Amino acid sequence: MTHRVDYMNTVHYDTVSSTMDAIIKHLKNDIDHPILVVAKQQIEGRGRRDSEWFSPVGGLYGTYAFPLSSKLQPRQYSFLHYAAALAIQQTIKKIYGIEILVKWPNDIVFKNRKLGGILLELVSLQSEYLLVGIGINIELKEENILAFEQLKATCLEEITCNQIQKNEFIKILSEYIFEYVNLVTKENYEKLISLFNMNSLNMNKEHSYKSEVYLCRGISNTGELRLESSNKVLVDVHINESNNLTIMN
Repeated sequence: MTHRVDYMNTVHYDTVSSTMDAIIKHLKNDIDHPILVVAKQQIEGRGRRDSEWFSPVGGLYGTYAFPLSSKLQPRQYSFLHYAAALAIQQTIKKIYGIEILVKWPNDIVFKNRKLGGILLELVSLQSEYLLVGIGINIELKEENILAFEQLKATCLEEITCNQIQKNEFIKILSEYIFEYVNLVTKENYEKLISLFNMNSLNMNKEHSYKSEVYLCRGISNTGELRLESSNKVLVDVHINESNNLTIMN
């Protein structure tokens, strides 16, 4: 996965069940280069653990597919979550100069309101592919105000007070996606650890985990979230256990 963004095909749809599903029909042609599928709306968008992802018109929904030349290691798979989330966060920071944070493991937030998220999947067809799904709230339609309030969500146009140029956004996002995914495939994690910890909503905050209180010390070298107890005992939490973790302040 060392392809340049220049070599990536981008396919646009108005409405799909989900971009994760839509990209599969392209991959059945045994594509050997990265591809991006983008849609204006998802009817059956999904998040982690098969949760429903609210995907109305007004958002940016896409899935990147990367051909895999070798099997991903567990640590690489964890860091790919951070790579994708940071790509969105850094894109917003570069274009709009706004400090968006990443909530572990891969939610994008602004003032504790959800702005976007990512989903990873591995697919085996004639070849092996890594799918990186992204969902970003761009604009808020009047008919979705109540749903956004219930979901504690926000959108990029509300935050920036500007109309978002999606093509420019996708171009810069893709550049970051490629850069950070390539860091993971080369097992070069230092930059991602530093970036994540600098832009983490969790960092140095108290968390409840398995009925105990800990301080978050950031991402560890193994790709887990490191917690520290009051008596300095360190506990590492895997992404699969994220539902058992709650920020307390």
